Amino acid sequence: MSRADRFRSHSAEDFFRRRQFLGGLAATGAIASAWPAIADTPEGWDDGDPACRVPYAELEAPDGYDLDAAFLQSFVELSEALTGVALPDKNLAGELMNRYARHKQLSAILKKLIDTYRSIAPGGTRPSDAVLRQSFFPDPPSNDDAKNLAEGAKQLIYLWYVSAFYLVIPDSNPPTKAWVYGTSEQYRRALLWSVIQAHAPMTPGGPPGHWEFAPKI
Repeated sequence: MSRADRFRSHSAEDFFRRRQFLGGLAATGAIASAWPAIADTPEGWDDGDPACRVPYAELEAPDGYDLDAAFLQSFVELSEALTGVALPDKNLAGELMNRYARHKQLSAILKKLIDTYRSIAPGGTRPSDAVLRQSFFPDPPSNDDAKNLAEGAKQLIYLWYVSAFYLVIPDSNPPTKAWVYGTSEQYRRALLWSVIQAHAPMTPGGPPGHWEFAPKI
């Protein structure tokens, strides 16, 4: 079993604790002493070069809803709650929202994620971690709808941290899952690189000779 598979096999409680841990590191930059604890993070860079990403057909429009300013605001708030990181860049948020909303396998679940978040965050108030866990990561899930909601929430966290979805490839036989990337710029701006204080693999890391200087911790 690969490290990425082990990551996905953890319980909802383990996943939620990992989300809190990653979010805290992203906020503080305290990574040096904690590296072993995130060794099982999804390894999108091992599963395929973003330049050779898996192709997929996008929907012309989301599945039965509009991507207006209010929806974007809710998307940002939900993303911040699930990742544990403040996300000031609404341009990137808009790009990722469009990717999620127009992906044929994910479009419908995004609306359910937003509706669920709005129900626990009236007036833009931030729900507690306990309420988030109960709403998005119940352990065990009570039914298929709860399982689908938890899977959708995980896909949103993957999208922000490694700039990819982890999905079954259409028409693959036998069914095969792979990391599905967007643009190289979205990959470069994924949250994980700021957590580990490194540049995105397979991208330029800095000016000539940058490798000879110790990283700032």
